[in-house]
Parts: sequence; structure tokens; C-alpha cells
Amino acid sequence: MPGGEVDAVGAISRQKAEARAKRQEASVVPSPEGLVAAQPLQGNFGRDLANWLFPVYQLVILGGFLVLRYGNGTPPGEPNAVKALFAAVNAATLSGFADVDNAARYTPIGKGVLLVMMICGSLFTMLVGGLAVIRILRLRYTDKQLIMGTLLVQLIAMGVGTMVLQMAGGFNFQHALFQATAAFGNCGLSLSPGIGVGNPGTQLVILPLAFIGGLGIPVIMEIYHRLTRREPISKNTVAVLELSAGVYLLAMAALCGIAFVTASGAIDAAAVRGIISESSTAVLQSRTLGLELVSMHSLPGVAQWVLVLVMAIGGASGGTAGGIKVNTLRAMYDGIKKTLRGENAGRIFGIASAWVGMYIGIVLVGVLLLTYVLHDAAVDVPAAAISAASNVGLTATRLPSNNRGLLYALCAIMLLGRMAPLMVLWWTAETTRDAEIAVA
Repeated sequence: MPGGEVDAVGAISRQKAEARAKRQEASVVPSPEGLVAAQPLQGNFGRDLANWLFPVYQLVILGGFLVLRYGNGTPPGEPNAVKALFAAVNAATLSGFADVDNAARYTPIGKGVLLVMMICGSLFTMLVGGLAVIRILRLRYTDKQLIMGTLLVQLIAMGVGTMVLQMAGGFNFQHALFQATAAFGNCGLSLSPGIGVGNPGTQLVILPLAFIGGLGIPVIMEIYHRLTRREPISKNTVAVLELSAGVYLLAMAALCGIAFVTASGAIDAAAVRGIISESSTAVLQSRTLGLELVSMHSLPGVAQWVLVLVMAIGGASGGTAGGIKVNTLRAMYDGIKKTLRGENAGRIFGIASAWVGMYIGIVLVGVLLLTYVLHDAAVDVPAAAISAASNVGLTATRLPSNNRGLLYALCAIMLLGRMAPLMVLWWTAETTRDAEIAVA
């Protein structure tokens, strides 16, 4: 072969090698020093599993409804098909509107169904969300590791939570298991009405489990490996921890300030401790846990709207908490900052903006539906719509439990609030290759 042709072939080979190297470099997003380096995308198993889990989740809700309706699960004297449907959706979406549906009134079969609904709802949210998050961020975890981690964390939360609630909180086994499952799933249902701030189980189990469940499995796994193996963590996990702490501290400071301003009489040391404790609990329960440890109805109007804002923000992507998510706030902030500097904000900023718009749209539709079905009822409709869309279950005013239209409307809003962010996560996973923050 002539020398010129050999040189040409060699040049073509070098160009192809350089092109392959560039594609490989493009598939890995550089991370700041101290943070984990992004890894290549996962295979198709997790995506196929997530696609199957959506219809399976809906079939589980249907099965729960049928057992509650026809399997002697509803409270005695309440053969209401709408109430059975609401109970299944209320538990499976991890909302827990306790003032509309009191879980303690159900038969043993019904209580078992609600427990299964909460477990399935938690696993569905964490698996579908977590499988999307590890793809969005290109984390080092495989689909199998994410699935095993999810199952293990769920079992540990239920097991340890049940044991501690029995030992420290004075719960019997049935109530402790139900409450630990509900707490980790950020569901407001309870078999033990009257749980208060002063119960040791509240501070030792319920609030910590709710906070951990709201972080999401990828964040939990990264924290675990950081502590045990000294492995670096992603920018997403740093943002989740920083913003979760920031939202908690700012909201608690606002509630404490409002309580001090509106307090009547002298404020002694005991009163200060009480205000701080109740403010902290109120913020954590509004982070879509929804268990009414501190009554929203007794708080001033300004304090109620601080908690409604906390409901709207919610937890983290891929966790059991609902809401817009703290990750989304960080993605919006980064995108706005880049735009003001004249830089490209990136696709993730557009998806974050779209998700915020979708969330606002769900709330507005919820407001219209609730306004129509409640007519002249004395209900704070915007707060109720945000609570349903964020899968919280707390309301500033009591909702009528016998309004069929209200139950249908809440079911629709809760289902949208639970499934829409998971769909946005998978939209991001399928279309974005340079994201450092997950949204929705």
C-alpha cells in the first residue's frame, strides 16, 4: 500500500479514536472536588420495572378498594363505596387525611389493608423515584443495589421503629407497626389518636423516620457509604441536606417569632421550651408527614400559611414525602443564577420550571374542584388543595367527611400529586445527560 494511503487510513483511525474518547468524556459530567464523579447510565431493567410498577400500583389500589368494600374492612355501619375508595387512595398515596378518614375505626381486616397500602405506596415511590434518580445523576449504584437498598431500608425502618415505639412510646405491637410504617412513608394515618409532642415515641421515632423517608433512597445510600467507606457524595445529596436543614430552620424561626409576638402574658423558660418544641414539630409534620401532632387549627393565620408553604416545598426527589421538592428549588436557583450571568441555564432548569408549573396547575385544578364540591362550606380551599397535591393530609380547617364529591376530588388530586413527579423524574432520566440535581 502506498505511503500516502497508509497515512490517510491512520488519520481516519485516529479521528475515530478521538471521537470515541470525546463521547466517553461527554457521558461523564465532571463534579466539583469532594463530590462523587458521575457514572455511565444504567441498563434497561430499572426502566422496564418502573414502567410495570405504575399499573401495578393502580391495581394494588383497586385491590385495596375491593377488600375494603366487599371484604368487611370498612367501619361497622359504613357500607360506602366512595369512602372505601378514598381510604385506599388516602393510604396508598401516603397522604393520610385523618380528619376525613379515621383509621382507628376500621375493622382488623381494614387496618391490615391500610397497612399494606402504605407499604406498597412507600415502595412504589422509592423504587420508581430512586431508579430514575440514579439515572439522572449517573450514580455508581446499579438497579439491583437500589432495589435491595430500598427493601432493606423499608424493613429496618419498620422493625426498629416498631421496637422503639413499643419500648419508649407505650404502643402495643399493632399500633407500633402501623405508626412506624406510616411515619417512614410520611402518611398521616394513625391507630392511636391523641399522640402528642410530649410522647417519647414522637421525638425518637415518628419525626426522625418521616425526615429520613423524605430524603429518598439514593441520598440515604450515599450518606451510608460516606459514613462507612468515606466515599464522596453527589451535589444532589449535598443540596438535599442543606436545603432540608435550611427550610426547617427558617420555618421554625418564623413560627417561633409569630408565637412570641402573639403570646399573651409573661413568657418564662418553660413557655420558651414549649414554643420551640411545638414549632419544630409543626414544621416536621408539615414536611408532608401529615400526622397532626400540633393542631394547625389553633395556630394564627400567618403561622398556618408558613406551614402551607412548607407543605408545598415538601421533601426530596425519590423519597416518600411529596411537594415540589427541595432539589427543584436548588435547580431553579442554579438556573436563574446562570441566566443572570448570561450563561446557558441547561435543560434541567427548563424541566424544573415545567414541573413547578405543573404543580401549580394541579393545585389550581384542585382549588376549582374543591370550590365546586364544597359550595358554601367553611373550608380553606387553597390550603386543602396544596395539602392534597403534596400528599400531606393536614388542613387548616376541618373537611366534611360525608361529602361524596369532596372524596372523589381529593382522590384525583392525591393521585396526581403522587404520580406526576415520578413521571417528571423519568422524563428527566430519559432526556437529560448533564444534570447534577434531580427535580420533582
